[in-house]
Amino acid sequence: MKSARDDSAGLNNSRVWPIEVVISGLIRAMRASCCVSSVTSTNCGRPGRGCRRGGRSGLRRGLRRAAGLVKIEACLDVAVIGLGASAATYYPAVGEALKCDVILPEHAAVANAIGAVVGRITMRRSGTITAPSEGVFRVHFTAGPQDFHSEDDALLALETWLCDSARAEVEESGSDTVQVSSHRDIKRARSEAREIFIEAVISVEATGRPRVARE
Repeated sequence: MKSARDDSAGLNNSRVWPIEVVISGLIRAMRASCCVSSVTSTNCGRPGRGCRRGGRSGLRRGLRRAAGLVKIEACLDVAVIGLGASAATYYPAVGEALKCDVILPEHAAVANAIGAVVGRITMRRSGTITAPSEGVFRVHFTAGPQDFHSEDDALLALETWLCDSARAEVEESGSDTVQVSSHRDIKRARSEAREIFIEAVISVEATGRPRVARE
């Protein structure tokens, strides 16, 4: 029976491989090549599950240049363009792993900075007013609760404090133009033909464009 001697690196050169092993290895390599090429070609047919597994295995072995009876090499046949502040740090390694060219444009570090320009700073605050007894409206501030004897006064006090706090946070985050909106959610109950205040929640949202740096 004829045999084939393996001279590839990483294997024992004195070992003789049976011709059946060589043929079997070639068949597996062709199946793997068929599955890999089917990604970009419609002439390969529809490989089965075993072929797909062989294709993935062959692709992994080809990318890492694994030594064996049959040598398969795989690479990316297009260039990779790196964008972002850290592109110069890790994209060269990506190109080396995929064995392809890596292009780093002149201003790649700020290519994704458009989000910082068109984005908005948003702060949301909310507060609650309760009624521990009839005619008493308790506003729950951060520093502690404060009682009012008028519903309108309590709502106005809480809304003003929330708006001022949210506006200040947006300005501190780097915005010169701030827009503030508020929403009141008041819960009442009817008792003996009259409405009784139960609770109120005021939600405030402050938004603004980031300040643009000028040289």
